[in-house]
Amino acid sequence: MRAYSYEQNGKHYLSKFLFSGYQYEIFTLCITWPDVFTLIGSLSGCGEAEVPSVTTLEAATDLGVRNARMPIEGLLTSGQVTEEQFDALAEEGYRHFISLRPESENGAGWEEAYAQPGTFNRIPIAGAGDLTRENVAALDELLDEAGDDPAVLYCASSNRVGALLALRAYWMDGVPAEEAAELGRAAGMTSLEAPVLELLGLTEGSGR
Repeated sequence: MRAYSYEQNGKHYLSKFLFSGYQYEIFTLCITWPDVFTLIGSLSGCGEAEVPSVTTLEAATDLGVRNARMPIEGLLTSGQVTEEQFDALAEEGYRHFISLRPESENGAGWEEAYAQPGTFNRIPIAGAGDLTRENVAALDELLDEAGDDPAVLYCASSNRVGALLALRAYWMDGVPAEEAAELGRAAGMTSLEAPVLELLGLTEGSGR
């Protein structure tokens, strides 16, 4: 477990990381000092929120969901899901589904016409050229809208998922570059690691 505290742009950041095997959880709080006491008082009720457990992740694996992982509490990341897996995950409690695949990709594009439960959104990421602040901000907005509701974020293999989560952590949450890279790897980033490390200001191999 790793925890750190730092100041940035007049705000105080408290972050905690837990890395164990394929699970990587990140908790980041951005607060001003007057909010500290209010925060402490509100934390007593945090245990009441319901989020997917390891059992839910195991259920996704049992369903055959490709590269199923839970790098962030409440967020299942994976490769492309099928209609059957979509329904089964919804039964497990997942309410939001986000695809990073363009509709034109083989095996993608059926979700818009499918009467799926919950919400579905698509952010088309075709390759490294789409790793932009605009697309990362769009993902950040969707995940913020999901709030504490369990969500599924997927692409073909989870490579693009890991890339966008790494950049979101760095650009949107102020997570240090090497920690953001670790999160991306934990979420499935592989062939997009080199361009992501460049965007993070790291050379290839940094953060290992």
